[in-house]
Amino acid sequence: MAVPDDLIRRITAEAIGTFILVLVGTGAGITFGNNAYAFGFVLMGVMYAIWHISGAHVNPAVTVGLAAVGRFPMSHVPWYIGSQVAGALLASLFLRLVYGNLNNLGAASVADGFSSLDGFLLELVATAVFVFVFIAVATEKR
Repeated sequence: MAVPDDLIRRITAEAIGTFILVLVGTGAGITFGNNAYAFGFVLMGVMYAIWHISGAHVNPAVTVGLAAVGRFPMSHVPWYIGSQVAGALLASLFLRLVYGNLNNLGAASVADGFSSLDGFLLELVATAVFVFVFIAVATEKR
């Protein structure tokens, strides 16, 4: 099955956008220990850079959410998720090559006094809110 040129362009933009997001956001977590602002600002820049090409999902949860509400073709979901995972993995590999074998390499962890389940539930709710806001902003006419 041949992949249309337009889809290749879109998934390439997603891979590059996700690479940049993970590289800068996680890299800030490694070097500064606090990466919330880094993720926010780099996400804004990536969205401006690739919105017109791919829709700037740069997150599999956004891709699945848009498909679930009928705003994105289900046939493109595997391609988008594959490109996002590839971009994230390449950024992580690059950070590993640059910083070596650090303990957490910028990974988030649950604070003392909270369980893994607490962290999972918080991430679940935060991701649902993020996807809801993305869908509301990206798909509604104002």
